[in-house]
Amino acid sequence: MSPAIKYFVLLLITCFSSSWGGMVYGQKIPEAIQREIDANLALAKSNESQGNLSEAAMYYGKVAKVYWVNNQGKQAINHYEMAASLNIRIGNSNALRTIYGNMGVISSDQEEFENAIVYFQKSLTISKKQKRKADVANMLVNIGSAQLELNRSQESLKSFTEANALALELNDLSLIKSTYGVLAEVETKLGHAEKSAEYFNLYSAFSRRLQRDQMALKDKEVSEREQHAKAQVNEVVQSKLLTEEELQQQTKNLKSTKATLQKVELISKEKQLQINLLSKQRELQQAQLRAQAMVRNAIIGVVIFMMGIAGLILYGYNQKRKANHLLEKQNIEIAAKSQALELASLQIRRQNDNITSSINYAQRIQEALLPTEEGLQTVIPESFVFLQPRDIVSGDFHWFSKSHHSKNTTFKQIAGDSEPRFFITAADCTGHGVPGAFMSMIGVNLLENITRSGGVVASDILNELHRSVRFMLKQYKNDNRDGMEIAFCVIRNQGKTIEFAGARNPLILIKNGELTIIKGDAVPVGGSQNEEQREFTLHTIDIDCPTSCYIFSDGILDQFGGPDSVKFTSRRLRDLLLSIHQLPMAEQKVRVAETIKAWMGLHEPQLDDMLLMGFRLGDDEHPVNLS
Repeated sequence: MSPAIKYFVLLLITCFSSSWGGMVYGQKIPEAIQREIDANLALAKSNESQGNLSEAAMYYGKVAKVYWVNNQGKQAINHYEMAASLNIRIGNSNALRTIYGNMGVISSDQEEFENAIVYFQKSLTISKKQKRKADVANMLVNIGSAQLELNRSQESLKSFTEANALALELNDLSLIKSTYGVLAEVETKLGHAEKSAEYFNLYSAFSRRLQRDQMALKDKEVSEREQHAKAQVNEVVQSKLLTEEELQQQTKNLKSTKATLQKVELISKEKQLQINLLSKQRELQQAQLRAQAMVRNAIIGVVIFMMGIAGLILYGYNQKRKANHLLEKQNIEIAAKSQALELASLQIRRQNDNITSSINYAQRIQEALLPTEEGLQTVIPESFVFLQPRDIVSGDFHWFSKSHHSKNTTFKQIAGDSEPRFFITAADCTGHGVPGAFMSMIGVNLLENITRSGGVVASDILNELHRSVRFMLKQYKNDNRDGMEIAFCVIRNQGKTIEFAGARNPLILIKNGELTIIKGDAVPVGGSQNEEQREFTLHTIDIDCPTSCYIFSDGILDQFGGPDSVKFTSRRLRDLLLSIHQLPMAEQKVRVAETIKAWMGLHEPQLDDMLLMGFRLGDDEHPVNLS
């Protein structure tokens, strides 16, 4: 269908909270929630009777939202209508814009696309009056998506074109990329191959531009680290200046002490003269002896005093010389550290550029070796591949191929069996990034060899893959424990039969609103082997009605996010698949990407590679082509 519909993100986050069974509009409301609805309705009616129309509209809106979250679409629209009528009376256009948008989303979810277009048009009209270009663009996307569901491709093309123009005007790179993607889809549907290719090239260009912006952010982080290093150098220089100021202050203190001591010396001499004169008057002889003693003591005192002054001066000189030597040493160290930091920063940037260039080249090689989503859709028209590596290259990989009937084979063959088959797999190798990518290339190469050598049974292929991984990595004689978790499917009988074998990874089937999980074996492909011989279990499933099938790695399940920063978990994935399994596979891929992005938010980093593949069998409108 269409790309991201902004308001559907709220529906995906808040709805569908059951664990296994599918949820539909019209189910019974739990008693606790019904009490909450009744309380809000009572408050709404009370405020309305008292003339508090704004408060009454707010409580009607709360009631509508509770019905919406609990999958009571018609009740939600009825109470949104009540809230809208009150907001019309008080002229609250902001609330009306949001209410009409929500009503359009609910109608789209109930597949009442004509009604949805009417509500979206009302919200669009208000957004245009308020000159809210971003909201206008989003409403145009919603309208175009509903028109596309009604096969009104020309009208949808006009809506998406107008939305694209606004996205370009707003310079919203993400919205620009999305609108180019849906324009390419619509042009393809209209049979305009050249125009579709042009839009797809623009979509790819903006995708690359967004990736470059992310690299620019990394360069900014490197620059900030350089600034921090320079700040540390400035702190050392400031410390040097403070040391010089302390030395100057010590010198001043020494000079002041010297002057004070000289004054003391003069005062002492005057007092001594007075004592000598008095002593001469009393006893001349004793005065002479005392005078001699005083002279002797005075000489000794002067000598001691001068030695003390000389010692202080010498101490100050030595301290200043040590300080100067320390400052000179610190200057040398500062210069050396500054030069080393500059060289290290330059080396880091060069290494980062070289590593990034090498990994980007490895990404191109990996993408060239893996089959494309378009190739999958030539066999199963209703299918998609959602692959989001944590780093540039991925340790998760997808692979699919038609069967090859070989005469020279080591596999057990059924006489006269030339039935065409289609292999499809999703695998999670040990590690991620470059190490995981190496393992993924080993896995792809081994699967190609095994299937070209005549392997056609899912369990036999996994058995041989396990033996080949252990042989290639010499795990039978070393401590290497690398391997992969994998879900492997074989489609035959023109899509009426699917065979499955799994190494820890399951297969999810959804038909008639019921979800079924077929678990894989609890052991991986490759790694340690305690049992004498590892044999994987074969599951055979007959497809007698349209059935949505999903295989995936654990990257989505283990991703942290949400308001409480918790794992996404298998329960949330099941709820998500139940809520979207009836949509076209192309739109399901968009919904999955939007949900994961909203779950991670702006602050949660991606922890692992993410892979999810979906395909629909038993659909007479889009039959499987195994010929």
